[in-house]
Amino acid sequence: MVPPPHRNMIALANDLETRLTQCPYYLSFGGILRESLAGSEEIDFHDMINRATGLVESGRFRSPFKYILVDEFQDISPSRAALLKALLDNSPGAQLFAVGDDWQAIYRFAGSDIAVMREFGGRFGDYERIDLETTFRCSDHIAEVATEFVLRNPAQIRKKVRSANKTNRPAVRIGLPDDKSLSLLKEALDRIADDARRREGTSEVLLLGRYRHLRPRHMTSLGPRYPGLRFSWRTIHGAKGLEADYAVVLGVCTGKYAFPSEIDDDPLLGLVLAAPDAHPNAEERRLLYVALTRARRQVFLLADGGAPSSFVNELTGRGYDVEVFGRPPVGDVACPRCIRGKLLRRENAKNSNFFYGCSNFPLCEYTARSCPKCGTGLLVKTNGSWLCRDCDATIEACPACNGWLEERMGKYGRFHGCSNYPECRYMQKIRDQRSG
Repeated sequence: MVPPPHRNMIALANDLETRLTQCPYYLSFGGILRESLAGSEEIDFHDMINRATGLVESGRFRSPFKYILVDEFQDISPSRAALLKALLDNSPGAQLFAVGDDWQAIYRFAGSDIAVMREFGGRFGDYERIDLETTFRCSDHIAEVATEFVLRNPAQIRKKVRSANKTNRPAVRIGLPDDKSLSLLKEALDRIADDARRREGTSEVLLLGRYRHLRPRHMTSLGPRYPGLRFSWRTIHGAKGLEADYAVVLGVCTGKYAFPSEIDDDPLLGLVLAAPDAHPNAEERRLLYVALTRARRQVFLLADGGAPSSFVNELTGRGYDVEVFGRPPVGDVACPRCIRGKLLRRENAKNSNFFYGCSNFPLCEYTARSCPKCGTGLLVKTNGSWLCRDCDATIEACPACNGWLEERMGKYGRFHGCSNYPECRYMQKIRDQRSG
C-alpha cells in the first residue's frame, strides 16, 4: 500500500499546477502523467523522496541512522535535502558527513540546487568544513588556471588547490582559427602526439564537447593515424569523474551551439528548477572548470566552428597562464576589462600616436599601448611573452604583473622597467654584454 503524500507536498503540487496552467504555452503533460501514475497505483522517484520525507516528519518512521554519508553533495536537490534534515531531526545525535565540490555543480537542469551547499549551516546547523586542497590528477599549471577561472564568480566557495604534479610550462593550450583554415583538432593532436612520444606507453586522449553533435565524425580513423594515442569521446557532462592524460575541448566558440551556451532557458523551467546564479554564465563556467580538470598533462580548448567565445577571450585576454596557437583575426581580441568588447586601434589626436581602446567605449574606457617596437601593432600575450600582431616582435613579460618590460635609463645605468609603471615598480638590471 502506497502511503498518501504529505499535505505540504500536495499544497506545493497544487500551487505549481495552478501557476503552470496560467501560462499560454502550457500543455497538460504533467497532469496526464500524474493521472496515469495514479491510475496504475504507481509513483515516480520524486514521489518516493517526498513521501519518505512526509513519513519521517510525521513520526510514522523512526530513523535508526546515527551517521548519514552523502557523496556529490553539490548535486543535491531541495527535496533530498529536506529528507536528510528530517532524518537528522528524527534521530537525536545523528551526524551528517557530506562530500562535495561546488565548483563542479553542473546539474541544475536535473533538479540540483547549489544553494543547498552554499547555505549548509543555515539548513543543517553548526558544522565543520574541511577542504581537500591537494589534487593528484592535473598538473599545477592546469589547476592554477582552472582555479582562477572558476573563482571569477564571487559566489563560489573559496579554497586553494595545490597539485602534486609540478611542471615548468603552460599546460592549457588554446587554439584560435587563422587565415590558413587549418584544422585546429589536427594541430592539437599533432602537438599531443609529439609530447606523448617522450613518455612511456600509450597515452589517453579524451575528446570533449558541450553538445553531443560535436563528436568528430572521423573518430575511428584517429587511432591508426596516431598509433601512440588511445581516444575516447564524451560530452563534458558525461565526463564528470573521468580523467585522461590529455583533454581536447571542441567548439569553444560563439553561435547557435556556443560555449558558454547562448540559449535562454524556457520560462516554464524557472517554475520547477532552482534559481540560477546571479553571476553571468555561472554554471557554464563551472562546466568549463570540469573540462579543464579532466586532463593530467595538458588540455586544449579549440575555438573551431565560429568566433572565439567569451570564455576563450577571457582566458587569452586577462593574463591567464595559457599558451595560444593559431592567430585570431584582426579586431577579434577581447577587451580584458569588460570581456564583451574588442580592442580597436585608434589614434591619439594630440600626438598622433596609436593606441588600442575598447569597442564598448564610453561604457568601457580600457586602453592599451601599442607595440613599443613598431608603434602600431597590438600586443597579445602568448607562451609567457608579448607578441606583436603587426611586426611579430616578442617582448618579455613583466613577472610581477600583466605588463611588459621596456628598456630605460636610470641613475645607475640602463634597466628594464614595467610598462605599467608607476602602478608596478618592477625593475631588472641590464647586464652589459661587453663585461660578460
